[in-house]
Amino acid sequence: MKNTKIAIPVENGQISEHFGHAPLFYFYSAVGNTITREQAERPPEEGHGAIPAWLAENGITDVIVKGIGSSAAEKIKQHHINLYTCEGTEYPKDIVSEFLNETLKTSTNTGCCGGCNGHHHHHH
Repeated sequence: MKNTKIAIPVENGQISEHFGHAPLFYFYSAVGNTITREQAERPPEEGHGAIPAWLAENGITDVIVKGIGSSAAEKIKQHHINLYTCEGTEYPKDIVSEFLNETLKTSTNTGCCGGCNGHHHHHH
């Protein structure tokens, strides 16, 4: 049985359209395909650049988003966190249940739905 800890950006009780602007993240701990814990956490004040490191510090293994900028997506991957873009499902708990049961419609396209233009910072 593997332990997973999933993070979802949430706004008004539904998955947020934009990873970096979500007022809350819901963290779900799961063993196998059973959710064992659900908690709501406020992301760090210093903005979306700090979120990937914060998720890593919290032991997050998987992040499920609707929309995310390419720089945030890269940072998440640098922290060895799996990133999924979900389609269709809106409610965090449903998303996690579907994810754990491998029925969630996801795309690995982490392209942003507009509003992220001009944020392409390349640090080498």
